[in-house]
Amino acid sequence: MRIKRTHSLLLSIACVLPTLSGCPSTKPPVANPPPQQPTASTKPAPTPKPTEPISQTSATPPAGASNETHAVSTEADNSHNSAEPPSKPPAASTEPDSKERILLLATGRPLLIDIILTIDGAPHTAALNKLVDEVLKIADTDGDGRTMWKELCASNRIKYGQFGNLAISDDNSEKQVIDRYDIARDGVVDRTELPRFLTRNAGASRPFSLRGTLNYRGSNRHGSATWRMLDADGNSVIDADERQQAATRLAARDTDDDEIVTVADLNPRLSQPDPDMMMNDRRRRGPDASRLLGDHADWSSIQRAIEQEYAGGRTLRADSSPFPPAVFDQLDTNHDRRLLRGEYERLNNLPADVVVEIAFGTTDPEPADELTSIDPTKSSSDPTDDEEEPSTNQPRSPVLIKLRSLAPELSSVVPAMTSSPGQLTISLGDSLLAIAINDTVVRGNFAAQAQRTLAMFDQNKDGYLEASEIPDSLPGQIGRLEAIDADGDGKAYPAEIAAFLTQQQAGLRAQIHARASDVEDLLFVALDTNHDQRLDSREIQHAPDVLTRLDTNSDGELTPTELPEVLSLVLARGSIENADALFTPPPANLARPDKKAPRWFTAMDANQDGVISRREFLGTQEQFTKLDRDQNNILDLTEIK
Repeated sequence: MRIKRTHSLLLSIACVLPTLSGCPSTKPPVANPPPQQPTASTKPAPTPKPTEPISQTSATPPAGASNETHAVSTEADNSHNSAEPPSKPPAASTEPDSKERILLLATGRPLLIDIILTIDGAPHTAALNKLVDEVLKIADTDGDGRTMWKELCASNRIKYGQFGNLAISDDNSEKQVIDRYDIARDGVVDRTELPRFLTRNAGASRPFSLRGTLNYRGSNRHGSATWRMLDADGNSVIDADERQQAATRLAARDTDDDEIVTVADLNPRLSQPDPDMMMNDRRRRGPDASRLLGDHADWSSIQRAIEQEYAGGRTLRADSSPFPPAVFDQLDTNHDRRLLRGEYERLNNLPADVVVEIAFGTTDPEPADELTSIDPTKSSSDPTDDEEEPSTNQPRSPVLIKLRSLAPELSSVVPAMTSSPGQLTISLGDSLLAIAINDTVVRGNFAAQAQRTLAMFDQNKDGYLEASEIPDSLPGQIGRLEAIDADGDGKAYPAEIAAFLTQQQAGLRAQIHARASDVEDLLFVALDTNHDQRLDSREIQHAPDVLTRLDTNSDGELTPTELPEVLSLVLARGSIENADALFTPPPANLARPDKKAPRWFTAMDANQDGVISRREFLGTQEQFTKLDRDQNNILDLTEIK
């Protein structure tokens, strides 16, 4: 029986998620037996119990922020101001198996970012460990407790690419697999070798990988589409007259006439990509944006990246260090006023500047992957009274993100921050950090997909597929009959098809990839004050005010150097073969209508920007003028109340 459950979401965020397994309560062949319990040496860490951050006493949620609290911890990294290491680890270092630490090479100083990651409610490292245990058990066909590469390559449960691995079709492909993945050259499948086979070496075969370059540094200031449009005379300065014309110029770029301006409206290349420009973008290679710290850090490359970014390629010294003095003193263990390779390793011990928690998948995983209680001979197209028709458009489980703590020196009394499901933008002094999530492998309704496949190709309508019914084009979608037919009876039942589709994503679901970069158009991000990737009516109208605030030296002229830096960090699950698509942040969710707004207000707000323009207003000009108290040609809730 399929039952909808209420999942208790991570970090006290409640949300109702429908089960996406779609598996009927029928009994299948043993397509995917329960995985072997991890041994003592590989047992994943228990699910961390996140500690709710303590809000600053005087802090209130910033305007435009979500009701989900992203509080700033007051247990802070006061050790930043002390020459001695902290006496106890910061609150961020809960479980080593659930935390990844990265170094973000921001302008001015490096930033230490701790990311606490979970997949389906467990530490993110557990998913890959579980997959390895399962495949080791399946491939050990003689049951001697030792899995050989020959056994694995001959296993009908693995050889057809059932786990997303390379298919093994003949002796030559078997030899290639063994030559590539048997690193020890001993014929034995080692736990350190198997992840490379299952993930096809993606992400260095680890549960987490990081990449990133600063591809737009310099050009994203005076060379961006928004800057070129507002800097009418092209003198690299936005003066008072150009500031006053900003709203008019932006509104004129509203190509679809919805009173909303997007980046594509300002930059036609983004709406109609030019193949040559896309190729140039792929070839672009700027300085490093980040480095992975922790147990898998490459300290030589970390030293080179920091020295290149902050010291012109020379040894980092106290008088030229981008680190605060107290932090430099903690790193400089021999007190010679310069940092050598071994001293950079102490970056693992410093308190983090930013700590975020990110939960991929569901937080209360269903045991739906264990398909041992389903009868493959019973069609799931005829549910009983207690069963539910599988939906073809079930919602995807959200990816949750929460700010746990922020170093005091990077935050104001009320940190500027906006958030929506899967997206978080944090103000870090004179720069912004935009964190976004793109999860392409959240469990789909594979049962419904299996039923559609059966309905399309089951020519004799006997409830299963035979080899003669699978066209040549279909194996690329659902695999060969031998891959699906787990019990070897020559028949592929819906439950077997669904199990295969689920299993094929096992490797993708067990890895999280991250990419750090800069953004192409800094000025657009600065004008987009609620960070929803579009300029709405209010933001267009207030553009002159924002430009004035950006003039930090108050000389009446905005120069490119006064624009704040914006760094982007995207975390994703999915295939990294097309990295550009994988690391493209999903469109920001539009804000939900205010519950206090009258129905007529939300109905007239056609573009869902939270205000009503004169064009959206369905009444008379006299009625609009009477309501528009500040005479700015926009009605907001404060005026209509």
